[in-house]
Amino acid sequence: MEGLNSFEKEYCIKVTNAIFDMPISQDFREFVDDKNSAYYSKIKNPMCLREVLRKLTENKYAKVQDWKDDMNLIWQNAFKFNKNIQGWGNRQKFIYTFAKELSNRFKEMSENIPSTRFQEWVLNLEEKQKKLSRILNLPPNVYIPHYIPEPKQAISRSKSSKNL
Repeated sequence: MEGLNSFEKEYCIKVTNAIFDMPISQDFREFVDDKNSAYYSKIKNPMCLREVLRKLTENKYAKVQDWKDDMNLIWQNAFKFNKNIQGWGNRQKFIYTFAKELSNRFKEMSENIPSTRFQEWVLNLEEKQKKLSRILNLPPNVYIPHYIPEPKQAISRSKSSKNL
């Protein structure tokens, strides 16, 4: 299997590690405990962040989309298992909410995966251009942190020249 090129692999590992390091990802780092038979009766294709990292390091992904599919499977499993649990406890609510947040963050982080350093540079440049455009469209006092407003009353020249 040819798999991801070294840059794609490095980028996917970076994104996966960023998700892994988020405090809210704790419940998604390892497979659900085998003792939870209710989970495994409902979830036929379990996945966790550590397994995704293992598959990345062992070159098990043929395409970036395969990696994205496994990452999204983590969130989909959490939604499926925790969605309609009767008598929800706080833990299930948190897991569902955390999965939603991680899913959104992952979508943002993996929207454009460059396959070369040049593509990464172009994506970064486009991002900076968008940011600069937003800044240039703001009124000056909204963005300049040390903005000093002009005095409300104009100082007459005759008064100010006498003091010199």
